[in-house]
Amino acid sequence: MIVRPEHWVEMPWKNGRGVTHEVWKDADPFTVRVSVAEVTEDGPFSTFEGIDRVIALLDGRGFELKGPMSRRLTDVGGPFAFRGEDRYDCHLLDGPVKDFNLMTSREKWRADVQRTTNAMLSPGDFAFAINDGVRAGDVSLGRHDFYRATTPARVSGGQAIVVTLKPRARSRV
Repeated sequence: MIVRPEHWVEMPWKNGRGVTHEVWKDADPFTVRVSVAEVTEDGPFSTFEGIDRVIALLDGRGFELKGPMSRRLTDVGGPFAFRGEDRYDCHLLDGPVKDFNLMTSREKWRADVQRTTNAMLSPGDFAFAINDGVRAGDVSLGRHDFYRATTPARVSGGQAIVVTLKPRARSRV
């Protein structure tokens, strides 16, 4: 399955201070969601109880997140994971940015996220092309195309954010 940028769904942020483009989600309400946010001003990040988040810079000079694990993101595609209920303030370093955002239900999923030029996808894994020239199996991906594998596929030819989801073990009571 491929989702190209022209098919993203624009929606306001939970805190009303900006917009995000929903790329893909598994259900409504989601347990896995991929989006691209446009950050145009400094301010607080929305909080999401029970959600693990991974964010990566896509466009712009970068931003700094101040919170329990403060981090400066200036490296395109470099993932940063944090808990959705933790409070973070975003400070833009030099103008607006776009970022990749993965949200997963902590109760249901554990996500392994990496920036790579070469990875093997299993069915259910996905790749988000950082630049043109990325291939997923025999499919060519353009910049910011999303690909979800239905069969094993090698990602190669350019930089991509690759996500492997593993179900969390259910505890027996």
